[in-house]
Amino acid sequence: MVNAEKEKEYQAAYRLKNATYLKEYFRAHYQKNKARKLQETREYKNAHRDYYKNYLRQYFLDHKAEHLERSRKWHQAHPEQKRARTANRRAKVTSEVITKQDIAYCHRKQKGKCYWCSKAYPRRKYHVDHVWPLAKGGANIRANIVIACIPCNLRKGTKTPAEFAGRLI
Repeated sequence: MVNAEKEKEYQAAYRLKNATYLKEYFRAHYQKNKARKLQETREYKNAHRDYYKNYLRQYFLDHKAEHLERSRKWHQAHPEQKRARTANRRAKVTSEVITKQDIAYCHRKQKGKCYWCSKAYPRRKYHVDHVWPLAKGGANIRANIVIACIPCNLRKGTKTPAEFAGRLI
């Protein structure tokens, strides 16, 4: 037992004295063996997929409040990316991926006004709308995307432009 304690003390002193050297050594070792190590990790996770699935599910349940708060903060900080992700997720016919640059292009093209009622909408208070609804065969492409104020988009729902036009009058 005495030797084990002395060895432990010696190793701790060595790590403290040679911290910079050890840090560089392990960094170089990792870089040299990175591909092999990543492959081993991938194989291990695939072999133990059920364990990781259950672990991640339980971790989420145990830390749900923190996850939701982190998610809410990200959504507030990145509204255009959130809208683009939402549009892409909901798209049934994915011909293109809608990006935040596409949404910014719509803002410029429409000069900050709702596509349907031509009223200015408050900054960050808008919906990305498909002119021809996805539910009725519309495509998720840049040409089918417009910016609508929230009331107009909620009223429009899955109506086609012709069906919705009568409700604007």
